[in-house]
Amino acid sequence: MITNDVQYRNTKNLLAQFHQAAQNLEADLADAADKKLHQLQIDAVRSQAGDLDAEIAEYEQLRSGATTSFTANSLADLAKLLIQGRIARGW
Repeated sequence: MITNDVQYRNTKNLLAQFHQAAQNLEADLADAADKKLHQLQIDAVRSQAGDLDAEIAEYEQLRSGATTSFTANSLADLAKLLIQGRIARGW
């Protein structure tokens, strides 16, 4: 979970690096000796990029103020709930 603007910027930079890595791996796919292993690497990079993309989207939605209510399913989720509320309020 992205908790502040510094992490947000760093995550966006990291996402760009993952996209570049995926493009490089895809370009090398035709020359790869073990195409299945190479495809697994591409899929792993895409999966990680998807996770980062979801975190960025969640943070942007919270920052926009579109989310106004939060729920916690357990006491363990309370910390995340407080962070989400803080971000949504712009604190």
